[in-house]
Amino acid sequence: MKLKVHLTREGIRQCLTNPWLEQYVASDNEAGYMEMMIETSEVRFTGDFFFSLGSDAIVEEPAEMVSYICEKAQSILKLYQNENK
Repeated sequence: MKLKVHLTREGIRQCLTNPWLEQYVASDNEAGYMEMMIETSEVRFTGDFFFSLGSDAIVEEPAEMVSYICEKAQSILKLYQNENK
């Protein structure tokens, strides 16, 4: 499946330090993007990496990864909301 991600300067820096992603990063030093093909079985693993980048990486495709990241974010939000009650 096709992976497409928009990156901030920090997102670019993080992806360039990752040997399996660095070759796919294109940037103008302020913003960038990456496109590559991944296996369906890699959606969660790759999604966890981009989730860890927060707002420095916005996944556009695949929809399965976008959904996974949203579910993970909602789960963490619920934990913190319940913790503060």
